[in-house]
Amino acid sequence: MIRPAGLSRTIRTSTPYRAVRRRLSVSPLCYRALAAALGNPCLARADTGLVVEGFPRSGNSFAEAAFDLVADGGLAIASHTHAAAQIIAAVRRGIPAIVVYRAPVDAVASLTDYYAPHADADDLFRDYAAFHRAVLGVADGVVFAPFARVLADFPSIVAEANRHFGLALPVPVADAAFLAAVEVRRDRLSEARVGRPPSYSEALAPSARTARAARVAALRASLYADDSPPKREAVALHTRLDAIVAARRAGDALTPRAPSPTRPARSGAPPQGGAAWARAPR
Repeated sequence: MIRPAGLSRTIRTSTPYRAVRRRLSVSPLCYRALAAALGNPCLARADTGLVVEGFPRSGNSFAEAAFDLVADGGLAIASHTHAAAQIIAAVRRGIPAIVVYRAPVDAVASLTDYYAPHADADDLFRDYAAFHRAVLGVADGVVFAPFARVLADFPSIVAEANRHFGLALPVPVADAAFLAAVEVRRDRLSEARVGRPPSYSEALAPSARTARAARVAALRASLYADDSPPKREAVALHTRLDAIVAARRAGDALTPRAPSPTRPARSGAPPQGGAAWARAPR
């Protein structure tokens, strides 16, 4: 996410600011130029081997940490711009791209709490729609990772990425030890990026986590009762994403997906100085 220095959270959640960012964040050329000028460290680089992006509060941090753990730190991952432009650019460059996504009410409720008391839910639903509308335009070049599967069945996400992009990432076992290791790495990556663990981290005091859960639950109930046009569009896009994921899983159950034509299949032992799944020179 672009965070201009000196701008308060009040300004960054204002309707005019959100509207401008919404337009920029779907244009790879404009977004990258502005984000680079502002020193955004989350942009894909020449050595990036995987892009993991999604609307905020959709499992971005867990997915990033889990892929990093699976690759044992040997895969350069770009994540957390929360901009569709990063995904579009990755597809154009042939970089494997994972889009994590979550039901709009759940994501917006969590993000509204994060931005409280300044956020406008309709603005966030518009942001949600803009992001997902744009990534649907390059759907064939990405793997969509639903929030529930990211948390509960991450091995299936890794397996699909391997099939879709011709990668050779080890498929983990999602046992308690793996999940605990992902949470530790997630918090470490978050602290390196923004100076603190996520607001839902198990490392935080139980009272803080309980209070946050209660606030988010109340917001979720209020948003479920809402029937605004921005929310309806967000829900419709989420339905389209679920349909794509269901169709792909049904197809994979019948016929293994061929590697993406933009990248050769990879196998064999890791070459000296890099992992087998590291991005090939180009």
